[in-house]
Amino acid sequence: MTRIHPRILIAALEDLQESYDRWLIVGRDTLVQAEAIQRAETQEAHTISRRAVIFLTQAQNDYDHVLRVKSDVEMWRTDCLETGQQCNLLLTNAQEKQWTARETLQYWKKELDDAGAWLDWATERMQRAEAELKAAQRNYENARWDYNDAVDRYNRCIRSEEGRKRGCGSLLTAVKRAEDRLKMAEYRLRLAIDEFESAQHELSHAQARFACCTSSVEHARQAVSIANEAVERAEQALAEAERSVEYVEAAFKFVVEAEGYTERQVSHAESMTMFTRKDIQSLEVAVNAYLRADNFFESAQRLIILNRQELSYRISMLAEFNQPGLLQG
Repeated sequence: MTRIHPRILIAALEDLQESYDRWLIVGRDTLVQAEAIQRAETQEAHTISRRAVIFLTQAQNDYDHVLRVKSDVEMWRTDCLETGQQCNLLLTNAQEKQWTARETLQYWKKELDDAGAWLDWATERMQRAEAELKAAQRNYENARWDYNDAVDRYNRCIRSEEGRKRGCGSLLTAVKRAEDRLKMAEYRLRLAIDEFESAQHELSHAQARFACCTSSVEHARQAVSIANEAVERAEQALAEAERSVEYVEAAFKFVVEAEGYTERQVSHAESMTMFTRKDIQSLEVAVNAYLRADNFFESAQRLIILNRQELSYRISMLAEFNQPGLLQG
């Protein structure tokens, strides 16, 4: 059996102690680094998880907002389509009113022409009636003067002595002729007065008719102007309604795209949230593994301490055994 010198055993045991010490240092450093990494990874995972939850909440809010906007846009599209139909009906109605106003204007223009012609004729009749009335009045005054003169001469004749002798028959005949002329003058005057009153009445009616037609033509012109403006406004309203439909269709297309985009964002956020949950679960498993490793290290450290104590004892025994005089070379 080969003998081993105590100093060699002491050196080997001291190397073993140093190995234990290095292993403790390396193990502790490893655990410290593992704990730091685990803590950092856990903090990062929770941060990412919170961000994922925030992102998911924001994505869901955006998606809900887009759905509300989509509902509003659909309502606006329905309103715009209905408004377009109403504007189209309004334009058709305005065009019908425009046609009616133009026809009415043409009617009253014709009526105004007829009323003007009637007024001209009634004016001429009134002028003729005035002239005839004046002539009839002069003729009546002359006939009455002639009659009065004939009566006066006849009366002087029958009162005079010469007239009683010679007779007044010729003067009586002149009185009868003057009386006939006076009656004819009275008849002509009555006819002239009747014609004047009739012409005056007709002239007043013609003037009223002409004024009425003039006012109606003016009102018809205003109606045509208003109808033209109404048609123009209705055309503008219809054009605006059509543009509104185009805009709302573009908005609807955009909101549909936004709906798809936000829906994908929600899906991505849910996937991210699920991934972070799995990552946190994995980290929790790693934490448990670290705790077990730490417990194992503590157990190993206690065993190493006991072993070092045992090695120290054996080294001291070997050192005492290696004193001079105990061993012979």
